[in-house]
Amino acid sequence: MRRNGVLATPKKLSAAVLRFAMGALAASPEYQSAERARGPDSELGQAIRKDAKWFKKLHLRKKRLNRGSGYGATIEVSLSDLGTTYPIKKMEEFNPTIQLELITDKPRERSVLGSFSSYFSPRHTDLWQRHNVMMVSVNGITPSVLGFAVPSTIRQYEEIKREVQSTIQHEMRHFVQSALLDAVGFSRTDIPKADLKKRKSFGLKFKPPSRGGNTFTQYLLDQQEYFPWIGDWFVRLRAYTDHQDRPMVLKDFDRAVDTWDLRDKSIRSFRDTLKRYAPDRYRRLRVEQSAFLSDYNDARKARIHAEKRRLPLTAQRVVSEVLLDLDIVDPVLAAYTRHNRDALIAFAKKVL
Repeated sequence: MRRNGVLATPKKLSAAVLRFAMGALAASPEYQSAERARGPDSELGQAIRKDAKWFKKLHLRKKRLNRGSGYGATIEVSLSDLGTTYPIKKMEEFNPTIQLELITDKPRERSVLGSFSSYFSPRHTDLWQRHNVMMVSVNGITPSVLGFAVPSTIRQYEEIKREVQSTIQHEMRHFVQSALLDAVGFSRTDIPKADLKKRKSFGLKFKPPSRGGNTFTQYLLDQQEYFPWIGDWFVRLRAYTDHQDRPMVLKDFDRAVDTWDLRDKSIRSFRDTLKRYAPDRYRRLRVEQSAFLSDYNDARKARIHAEKRRLPLTAQRVVSEVLLDLDIVDPVLAAYTRHNRDALIAFAKKVL
């Protein structure tokens, strides 16, 4: 059901929620002003107008929600792209819809950017049914994470979309976690109240923080947060390896994490909190990260071998492949070889 401890994210469902979130942002007065300021023919103006046009057709009205004012919508659950190893039909049967709450209020300090809650409510006298609620603070993500509230360029608009998508995907992992446990733990959608106590959950023991520990530390140590946060880690890891063209080891990624900017501060906090208070889960995180990098290196090696069959043998290619192997075997010799690359290419041309 999982690969390397990462809960799958339903792509179609996440895309549907993202469309609502970006539509609510694009239709806001601040974004409409940004569209007018940049001009209707600009890339930013076209992107805002496209998202706002779809959202306005829904004719949703603002209303008071649990965490502020905004828009509410009911999203039908489709998990067809999760993979055949998940009990999809049963997960959908127990969780047919998600109540989406898009909070558009200006964020308060330390406001929650996103949340997922799932609870049982009585349907009949002794039967209970599952309800799912996902909240996204669409106006809170950008200033707290990116440092600006309204985009002035298309690049900033795409950055906003990526961060909103990241928040949605994290909450979607919580949904998958809950839906999976329902499918495994119950045999019927109308559940007797007495059976609720029998439901099993992911359980990992951890050393609790000492007195004085802050609320965010407690949150990171919550057992329900472990797998969704691992998913966040792997999103960042994939983005990092996409820009690399060399074999990777765990220390490479650690160095990158320690130099990331403010938006990834929470990612570092998750790692450091596990290391201090939950060593068992920290070791598991490291094993799963190593497995991911091993898969990356194997895929990269296979790609190189595939390219070898298509590309002609040249001096430059020979030297490049030698350098890639030296990066693993002897980094010092690899650095020396790169320094004398031109001389080695000239020598290789004579040999070939």
